[in-house]
Amino acid sequence: MQISFNADDLSHVRLSSAGPVVESALAATILQVPGCAGSERWQGRWRRTVAPRVAQDGLVRRLLEVCRPPAHVLDLCLPTAGAGSLDEGLDRLASLGPDYYLTELEALESPAYRRPVPRWTEELVTRDKRARRGLVRAVQTMYEQTLDGAIAASSEAAARRFVDDRVRELLSGGIGQMLGNLHPTIRWATPVLTIDLPGTEATHYPAGHGGFVIAPSIFATRVMFFLDTKFERPDLLVVPIAPLPDQHEPQLDRLLGANRAAVLALLAQGPLCTTDIATRAGLSPAAASDHARVLREAGLLTTDRSRRATHTITPTGAALLGRP
Repeated sequence: MQISFNADDLSHVRLSSAGPVVESALAATILQVPGCAGSERWQGRWRRTVAPRVAQDGLVRRLLEVCRPPAHVLDLCLPTAGAGSLDEGLDRLASLGPDYYLTELEALESPAYRRPVPRWTEELVTRDKRARRGLVRAVQTMYEQTLDGAIAASSEAAARRFVDDRVRELLSGGIGQMLGNLHPTIRWATPVLTIDLPGTEATHYPAGHGGFVIAPSIFATRVMFFLDTKFERPDLLVVPIAPLPDQHEPQLDRLLGANRAAVLALLAQGPLCTTDIATRAGLSPAAASDHARVLREAGLLTTDRSRRATHTITPTGAALLGRP
């Protein structure tokens, strides 16, 4: 998929956190993925921990039904991206009227997007607000039962780090360098942003005149693109990043540097190739390779170049993290 930008479009590119509602919707997708391996192994552990809490909740089941993988039945992300708090995100969701849901459901009638639609979603397009209020409560329940606390703090901190890193690239190398380092599956060649999305047709879009928001998410398993052709909201590009490790101590950041400490913590979950490190840590492939080199020279990881430069943490690296 390709997105073309003119000078005015580039002046309206923004970086933002995904926000609690977006993370809740994407987390609802993760709960329905049969298995998570490799760089998404932490998501599998999270799913096993939280699934029993929501398995019997009827409201959450409704959210799961509209957030089935691989593509959501309803787009709850575009209207709520960037909300600074759960209350703000829920308020945005509550403000969506029947017209929004009617547009969403009509889009599913296209052969390109057709997928099973739960019968109860028909209630979203009526004057009766109960179904829409129920969907808002479902998102709130999902967040409070599965994302509140440490994982929410990790998500916010990881998003801030991603945004800070991209701002530094913008200041040092300009908008082209920033757009070229968003994710290994994203390439920038003025004036086109190319996104490798498996299973999608080669489609070309002009950037939205309402703006273009880049939002990192710890629950995204791939790059996702949302556009709104009717309500004139900004386009939304969701970029997958890794959560910051919960055992990450400030002393380790000062010793290794924040990004190298994050790379080492990722490797504590299992061996990763350079591309996976870049994807989960929100780094460019070149930066991930450089951090791996420094950690290897310090004896904190080893690299097997017979398998796509696969990196493995050493006992010394694990001990530095305080792990067996």
